Amino acid sequence: MTDEQLLDVGAYARALVENETFNRLYKEYTDGMLSRIVESAPQETKAREFEYAQIRAMTGFINHLVGLAEAAARVIEKNEAQRLDPDEAGEDIED
Repeated sequence: MTDEQLLDVGAYARALVENETFNRLYKEYTDGMLSRIVESAPQETKAREFEYAQIRAMTGFINHLVGLAEAAARVIEKNEAQRLDPDEAGEDIED
């Protein structure tokens, strides 16, 4: 992924994880899964494992979004450092 693509995807990822509606829906969905785990009968091991796997997948996706947003922030920091001090960023400028 190029820096430009990462900046675009990272901005979208950050907006999504900071979006109140998205977070409310995520909580509602995962709370429902947790309820099904708690309310399941002792012999319903497979059902609990399925719900738990879904929660883990959702958490993994959220972590992926956060990682993309953080990677985009690092690109911004790198670009800002290059703009402020091109020599420190490895670019040689001749007088």
